[in-house]
Amino acid sequence: MTINYFLQKELSKYKGIYLETGLSNGDSLYTASKLNFSKLISIEINSSYIDKAKKRFSKEIENNKIEILEGNSSLIIEDVLRKYRNIDVIFLDA
Repeated sequence: MTINYFLQKELSKYKGIYLETGLSNGDSLYTASKLNFSKLISIEINSSYIDKAKKRFSKEIENNKIEILEGNSSLIIEDVLRKYRNIDVIFLDA
């Protein structure tokens, strides 16, 4: 699922951290990156999706705006929630 216009409008109200599970081609991450979030985190289990996203978002990753984590989101999400206290949005897409 990608972020549609209605969801973009709702998400634009937030400025903290955006966390998503399921990167796929990175379209939702791209849309969220155009909003007001201070940081975006995506959890993905498929290494080929991660490799493509690291190329697509290389500038944002270098600037620490985007962080891509590899692994099973059901196992990783708890650590992410402990590490980052100001997560505004959790987009469960996996």
